[in-house]
This record gives sequence, structure tokens and C-alpha cells, in this order.
Amino acid sequence: MEVKMDKWFDMVSNCCHCRPCASGDWHAMGEWAELCPKGLYFKMESFYAPGAMEFVHAYLRGDIDPADKDRYLEVFYTCTSCGACTVQCEKYSGPGQKLKKVDGKGRHLYDIWEDMKAEMVRLGWAPIEEHKKLIQSINENDNPYAQSAAERVKWCGKRKIKDASKENVDVLYFVGCTASYGYRSRYPNEVADATAQILDALGVNWGTLGNDEMCCGSPSKRIGQYDQFERLAKANIEKFNSLGVKTIVTSCAGCYSALKELYPDVGEIKPKVMHITEFLERQLKKKALKMDKEVKMKVTYHDPCHLGRHAHVYDAPRKVLEAIPGVELVEFPQCRENSWCCGAGAGVKAAYNDLALWTSKRRIDQAEKLDVEAVTSACPFCYRNLAEGAADSGSKLKVFDITELVAKAIAKK
Repeated sequence: MEVKMDKWFDMVSNCCHCRPCASGDWHAMGEWAELCPKGLYFKMESFYAPGAMEFVHAYLRGDIDPADKDRYLEVFYTCTSCGACTVQCEKYSGPGQKLKKVDGKGRHLYDIWEDMKAEMVRLGWAPIEEHKKLIQSINENDNPYAQSAAERVKWCGKRKIKDASKENVDVLYFVGCTASYGYRSRYPNEVADATAQILDALGVNWGTLGNDEMCCGSPSKRIGQYDQFERLAKANIEKFNSLGVKTIVTSCAGCYSALKELYPDVGEIKPKVMHITEFLERQLKKKALKMDKEVKMKVTYHDPCHLGRHAHVYDAPRKVLEAIPGVELVEFPQCRENSWCCGAGAGVKAAYNDLALWTSKRRIDQAEKLDVEAVTSACPFCYRNLAEGAADSGSKLKVFDITELVAKAIAKK
């Protein structure tokens, strides 16, 4: 994929450091709140969006000294691509209106940061050392976790799942790398298993790609490895379109955002792409999803950045949670567009784990103030980092994916 940095010149030249990008929407929240994890963590203007704008502007003017590249790398590679800055910029600043016209269809601030990473790759400044193994693993294993394809389906256990490449199915469950290999992590999650239980209970004719499933490419795109992303996207689009399925369901917010928001720049996916929470909301409307067992629990919901700010899916997860018998939902003050990031995205977990954990601990601290029993989310990557944050901070809060609670509520036949 070709990077054209000059298209951003007008945008970065007009940034006036008005800084709505750095704080939550006062009109929605009634209070001031930080939004940018790396800005608050490093406490330097250069790590907030306006500072990053100045770096891009200086680069486009030819004022960047390559000898200082390590400073620039840190500014951009500590960004989780959470999208908080772009929501406020587009809503409350004049320059933000220009984003809506870029490429004739509208772009976002995180597109600038990711394009800059790709430009650094082109210049030979990147990848940073901590991402080299991730890139190599995706090239060799089609996943970022340095695991074999055979390991991808171990989560299935003894469950018999249709191979969508060989059998006719209506729904392809695109499991994603984190849900597939999550059982190997420090805090194994049961997202894939819970999703399979739900699909079976609904009587859905579904299957997976098994060992042949490939990474969606989101990690590659977020760290500036555009050629790797394009290779994966093209291969996945070709595969999806050859299956004859009607719907693709994802567990991971990153996978969902990649398929819905990024793939159209590469090619068209013919089946309908849905996040599992959207799929479950549709089943609720059809009265097909029966949840008869009470799950007595007071919870809050963490909006995954790639599901919320990137793809604008806010209501479906909440409607599913509210439909679970016994579940009481308490909202974070910082929720929806103003949500605080979990801290793990865009390669930050792999390269800057201290920042990732600090960010998740801050979210856990926010949850502690709500007098809830658990934090729920709708992304296995958020689950993993929030669970680590809770454990490392000594919190007694439990962390669940929404699918785990739905699976608990479904009476087994």
C-alpha cells in the first residue's frame, strides 16, 4: 500500500492546539477528563495529538533530523490508535472538519499517525525492535503470537466444528488470533468457547476456517506494516468471498474494525460482517436468543476502542447485557465516545507493556469507584489487558467478555 504523506499537509498545518482532542466531551460528561493514555502517561505535549501534528508538519517541511528518529518513533509507537483524539477534533475544531474530506470519503487522526509509522518503515527507521518478532511470526505463522497453525484450534477441545472451507455453512465465525490462542496467556479467556456454545444453542449453521484462518492484519496496519496488512487482507477477502457464507461474525473488536473499516480500501467482502454483539442483538430482536438462567451480577461495560470509536457500535453490547437475567449494568462516567482505552492496541502491549498496564490499571481504578463486581467488554484483547491490570493492581474485580455472561445465561438442553 502506497503512503502519500503530502495529503496531510493542509490538516497538520492548520492544527491550532485548541486541545479538545486531549479531553473528554464536557457537554456529554459535565466534567473534564483525560482521554489520551500516552499523553497523560508521559505528561509532555509532544505525546498528545497536537504535538504529534507538529512532528508530522516538521517532517513534511523537511525539518526533521534523522539522528533524532528514536524520539519520533516513541511519540508515534506509544499510540494505541484508540481514536479518542479524532472524535473530539472532528466534533469541535475547524481543522477537524478537513478530515471529513481527505481521500474524498473522510479519514481520522489515527490514520495520520499510522501513515507516519508506515513512512518510518519506508525510511528504514522502523520497525522498532520489540515488533520484529511479531512481524516475523505473522509472516511465518499467520498470527502474531509465534504459535503454529495447529495450535489455533486447540480451544475447540472435543467440540466438533464445521470446516467452512469444506462444508456449507451460513455463518463463518472468524475467531481471531487472540481468542484462538488466548488459552495460552497469563489470563486465559473463554471467548471462543463461549461464542461456540451460543451459536450451537441458537441452532446456527456455522463453522470456522480452522487451521487455515489467518490474522486479520489489524496489528500489521496499526504498526505501519502496510504491505503485510495488504497481503493478509487480499488473502482473507478472496477466502471469505469463495465460501458462499451469508454472514461473518467476529469476537475481536480489532478484527471487526479491520474487516469493516480497513478492508474496503483493499477489496470488497461480499458476506455481511457483524460483531458477535450485533449478531446477538439481532437474535434478541427475533426472539431467538433465550436466556433463562439468572446471572446475578452488577457489572460495568468497557467500550473497546475499535468497536466503539472506530466502528460506532455502542448500543448492541449494552442491549445484550441488559437482556441477561440478573445483570445490572452501571455505566463508567467515561463511556462510549469518551471511553478510556484499555491500553493494549496498535502494538503497544508488545512494545510498551508498562504503558499498557498503567492504562488498564487506570480503567480498573475507575471501575472500583462504581461498586460493581465485574468489568465486561466485547473484545478478547481488552479482556486480556484489563484482566492483567486488575490482577497487577490487586483488584478483586472480575473481568468477563459479554459472550461469557450470555453463555452462563443460556440453559443447556
